Amino acid sequence: MENKPKTLLKISTYVFFGLLLSCSGKKDVSPANCEASGERASAALNAYIADPENKTKCEAYKSALRDIFQSCPTYYTGATKQSMEELLAATCP
Repeated sequence: MENKPKTLLKISTYVFFGLLLSCSGKKDVSPANCEASGERASAALNAYIADPENKTKCEAYKSALRDIFQSCPTYYTGATKQSMEELLAATCP
């Protein structure tokens, strides 16, 4: 069985890039807010990847993902939304 940090990292990377790419084309939500949230999440993800056992970095990344979730609410559909909710519900190491 794969360990939790690696699984969390894989799911979060998939969700993050899916959300980041989807933010650029929508016009009904502020693209500036969505893009800024994506940039913060990218920085938080890079910090978390560098030290996946650090609980503070994990929590910072999850917080950045919550910001994306709020900034880009219309971009979520079925599996992407469910994956993000599961990631946010997971506990950090």
